[in-house]
Amino acid sequence: MTKPHFIYLLTDGEFQKAGRTQGPKRRLVGLQNGNPRRLSYLGLWHVTNAMAQHAENMCVVRFRHLWAFPAISRRRPTEWFSLEADIMGLFKQMLGEPTGPKASSPPIDIPGLPSSSHYLEAVR
Repeated sequence: MTKPHFIYLLTDGEFQKAGRTQGPKRRLVGLQNGNPRRLSYLGLWHVTNAMAQHAENMCVVRFRHLWAFPAISRRRPTEWFSLEADIMGLFKQMLGEPTGPKASSPPIDIPGLPSSSHYLEAVR
């Protein structure tokens, strides 16, 4: 039995990251480690492995000029983009509506991190 694959789009409020994972919660916890801003999913799509690779590659090709960290990206793409990149539009065009958490959903709470309401108060 193969594990499910997901394409995700998340944000820290200033940038957005697109990628693929087999464990969305584990991926969010891993990315949150060392990130001073609270991360939350904008969209999550359940896809095949081949589609996950294709969607991620299309995102990098289409929005390369909007990489958030171009000096790093020339050597290795970070898949962090400015918010002006319409990655959600690209993924919706390719994959349809998200099948997981959407922008209106609250962030996934991660044990050991302050709740999203605590975080929002801290950054005000």
